[in-house]
Amino acid sequence: MAFKTNILLSLVLVFAVPLMVNAFVWNVGDAAGWSSQTPYDYTYWSMGISFLVGDDSLRFVYDRNTTNVLEVTSADYISCNATSPLAAYNTGNDTIQ
Repeated sequence: MAFKTNILLSLVLVFAVPLMVNAFVWNVGDAAGWSSQTPYDYTYWSMGISFLVGDDSLRFVYDRNTTNVLEVTSADYISCNATSPLAAYNTGNDTIQ
C-alpha cells in the first residue's frame, strides 16, 4: 500500500508543481508601457495573450506625473465612471495580480 501511495504522490508532484510555477508578470503594452498620452491599442495587445486568472499579474509602467491606474468595477468601466475606484495606483510601476 505504501508503494502505491508513493507513486500517486510522485505523479501529483510531477504534474501539479509545474502548474503552480507558471505564473507570469505581463507588462501592459509591452515596451510601450501604459500611457494616456500615446495612442496604443491595448485591446489588440491583450488579444494575443492567454492570461491565467489568479496566477498571472499585470505590470503597469507609466509616467506617474501624468498618469495613474485605477481599478474599477465592470459597471463603472462600462459607464466610464472613475469616481469610486476599488483601488488607485500611482507609483509609475505597479504590479497587480
